[in-house]
Amino acid sequence: ESNLEVRVREESVKSSKARIGSVASTFIPEVSLYAQGEDSELKKVHESPTAGVFANLNLFNGFRDVEKNKINNLNYETNKLEFKKSYNEDVFRAKKYYLEALRILEEIKILTEHEKINKNNRELIQKKVSSGLSLKSEEFIFKKIELSFLP
Repeated sequence: ESNLEVRVREESVKSSKARIGSVASTFIPEVSLYAQGEDSELKKVHESPTAGVFANLNLFNGFRDVEKNKINNLNYETNKLEFKKSYNEDVFRAKKYYLEALRILEEIKILTEHEKINKNNRELIQKKVSSGLSLKSEEFIFKKIELSFLP
């Protein structure tokens, strides 16, 4: 929900949903009122006031409003699908990164344990070499093996 792209898609869905019924407003009659009158002592004009009402009604416009409503419905469905796609892609990426982080943590744990074992082995070999129980070459072989594990 905090992802900007997901929020933009969500607002786009809301916007397109709001447009679905907007075409129906073209069938609502338009009513206008007017009033006019003048009474001036300076001009010596005395007109009787007039008032009126204008009404317009959209009876037929060549089915443009029907087609526009179909387009609005299609836009709404498209935006809904794009939102779901975007949301699912973000969820997939989040899960992927989470699993990758778990794998890395497990790898660190294994490497840390491996390092402890190597340290113990290194100390053991150094003690054997310093006490004369092993040859110095055994220590070099161990160092060579250790270096082969480095990236």
